[in-house]
Amino acid sequence: MIEIVNKIIWTSVVSLVIIILGGITLYLQPDKFEIVLSDGTIKAKYYSGVLRIYSGRYLAFKDEVRPYYWNGKGYIIMYKSSKCGFKYSNLSYSKDGDTTYVKQDICYVKGIQTRYFEITENKIKSSFEFKPFDNSTKTYFKWNFNSLDSIETKEVYLDKTNKESRAVMDFDIINDWEKEIENTVRVERFANGKLTIRTRIFKGYAFYDPEIILKEEENVTYTRSTETRCKDGVCSLVLYSGTRFVEEDNKWKRVENAKSLKDVWDVVYLENDTFHKIDIIDYNLSSITFDLSYDENSVNFSEYEHEIEEGKLKTKFKVIEILYDNVTEEFYENEIEYEVEVEESNKESFVYSGNPLDKKFKFGVSSITIKLQEPNTENLDDTWTNSGSTSSNFGSSLTLSFLGGAATSQRKLFITFNISSIPSSVNIIDSNLSLYMYQEGIDSGESYNSTACFYNTSWTELGLTWASTDDSKLILCGESYFLVEGPDPTPDAPNWINYAVTNIVNSSYNAGNINVSIVINATLISGDPLSFDDIDSRSKEYSADVTLRPFLNITYSEAPVAGPSLNCTIPNDWSATHVINLSKPCNLNISGYVGTMHFVGSGYWNLTTNISVSHFCFAKNVTRGNITWMGNSSARLNINGTC
Repeated sequence: MIEIVNKIIWTSVVSLVIIILGGITLYLQPDKFEIVLSDGTIKAKYYSGVLRIYSGRYLAFKDEVRPYYWNGKGYIIMYKSSKCGFKYSNLSYSKDGDTTYVKQDICYVKGIQTRYFEITENKIKSSFEFKPFDNSTKTYFKWNFNSLDSIETKEVYLDKTNKESRAVMDFDIINDWEKEIENTVRVERFANGKLTIRTRIFKGYAFYDPEIILKEEENVTYTRSTETRCKDGVCSLVLYSGTRFVEEDNKWKRVENAKSLKDVWDVVYLENDTFHKIDIIDYNLSSITFDLSYDENSVNFSEYEHEIEEGKLKTKFKVIEILYDNVTEEFYENEIEYEVEVEESNKESFVYSGNPLDKKFKFGVSSITIKLQEPNTENLDDTWTNSGSTSSNFGSSLTLSFLGGAATSQRKLFITFNISSIPSSVNIIDSNLSLYMYQEGIDSGESYNSTACFYNTSWTELGLTWASTDDSKLILCGESYFLVEGPDPTPDAPNWINYAVTNIVNSSYNAGNINVSIVINATLISGDPLSFDDIDSRSKEYSADVTLRPFLNITYSEAPVAGPSLNCTIPNDWSATHVINLSKPCNLNISGYVGTMHFVGSGYWNLTTNISVSHFCFAKNVTRGNITWMGNSSARLNINGTC
C-alpha cells in the first residue's frame, strides 16, 4: 500500500464530504469518518486514532496503534504531543475509481504516525507509517484489537515457537499478518479478548501493512436458540437445542462466551428452609458464585444438624453431579463435599468453578437445594426407544441411541423441532439434522443402512416407549446413511453425522404445521451382530458441553423473480457427463427418466422413477453455476425452463 499512498494527491477535508461506493456511503469530516450501509447500518467509524468495525448493529472490534521508544534504559510508551502544531491533523482523502483512500497524521513526542485506510464497497484496509524526528530513534508498535469476546485462556499465535500467520476474531473476521511476518515478533489474544500484534524494533522510519479480512456481508439475526444468515435472498436458519446465544454488551454472544447467564437460566429450589440462606450472585457456563449465610432466629432452626461456635456455622456445602450410566441406562448422583464456615451477620462467598448447569447445590446437611434450569427451545422433545425394554421411557436421558444390532435390542431415535421461525411463503431448499455421535459399537464386518423418516403422529418425550410407537406412521424416509465398520469406518466416533430431511421439513411446513417429528432408524446390511451395535449421540438434556446437542439446519429462499426463459436439451449421448451452464435464475421442467441431478451450491435431489414432468423452482443466485446430469444410458433428458 505504501507505493500507492506515496503517489496519491491528497485533498484535506475541511467540511462534510459524501462519497458513494456501490452499496455503501462514506461520510468524511475533518476529524472523523463513518461508513454506512444502504439500510442505514453503520459499518465502520474512525475518530482520534481509533477505528471501530461493526457486524450488523454490534461492535466487532475497535483498534489503535500504540508506539513505544527506547529512552536509553528501556522501551516506554510514546505519548501524543502538540509540538507539530496539532495532535490530530485534518483527514485527507483521494478517490481512485471504486476505491477511496483516507489518511490522518498523529503527532507524538518522537515523530509523526500516519494511519492510512483503503476503502471499497467490500473492504476496509488499514496500515500505518511512522516518521521519527530523529532517524536514530528506536521504536516498536503494538496494534491492539479491543472489545472482543473474552476467552478461557490466552492464545499465542506467533512467537519463537508458534508460527501462525492469521487469527479468526469475533464475527469470523480474519486478522492476517502473513506478508508482515518478518516485521512481527508476537501475536496473542488475552483472556479478556484483546488481540495484540507486536512489531519488531524499527530504527528510524517504520511502515506496517497487515490485512483485515471482513466476512462477506450477511444479514445475521439471532434469538437465544436460533441463528439466521441471509444473503442475496437465500437464508440459512439453524434451530438449536437449548440456549445457544445471549445478548450481552450490546451484541449477541455464544452462550459459552457469556460473562453472565443470570437472566437466562432459572433457579429452581428443590428444597428450601428459613435457616440456611443462599444468594446466587452470578453464574455462567464456567462457574457459579453464592453468598452463604444463616438465620439463628429461624422458626425451624432446631430441625437441622449444626455446630455454631462464636457466631460461626460449621456445615457442609455439596455439589451434586447428575450423571448417566450408559450400561444401566439410569441416572446417578456423585457428591463433592466442601466444609464451610459461615457467620450469621456476614455473608460468606463460595465459588464453584465448573459448568453449573448439570449440577445440584446443597447448603447444609439436609436443607436448601437448588439447580439451574434452561428454558424450553426449538428442540421440543428428543428420546429413544428400545425393543429390549418395550415399556421403558428414556426421555430424560443425556443420550440419544439408535441401531441396537443384536436381535434382542433394536433402538430408534425420535426428535421434534418447532419450525415456526421459518418465514411464510418461502422455498425450502435444503434441511439437515445434525447429531453428535460420541460412541458407536459397530463391529468389524458389519454395516447398516440408516435413514431419517417423518413420524406422522403425536408423541411426548416422557411418554414414548417402544410399545407405544406405530411404525405405520413412518413416512417420507429419506436417503440412506451407511454405517460401516472395518478398515475404513464410516463414520468413526466421535463425529457429527448429518441426515438429509428436506422432504420431511417441507411436508410439515407446507401443511402449516409448526412442529416436525423425525425418526432415525437403521437396518442390517451385512454381518452377524452378537452384541449391541448402538450409535449414541448427545440429547438436548446434555449440559456438560452444550455445543454437542442436536440441531436442525434449514436453507430457504425467497420466491423466485420472474425473468427471461431458459431452454436447453441434453443430447441423447450418455457416454459422458453433460453440463449445462445457467446464467440466470429459472424454473426447471424436467421430463424423461430421472436419476440423480446435482445442483451446485444447493445440495441434490434423487428422482428414481420415470416421470412425465417434474417441476423445480430455484431462487436467484442458487442456480448460478453448473447443473450436472448423470442419467440412464438409454434415456434422454430435456430441460426447459421459464421464469
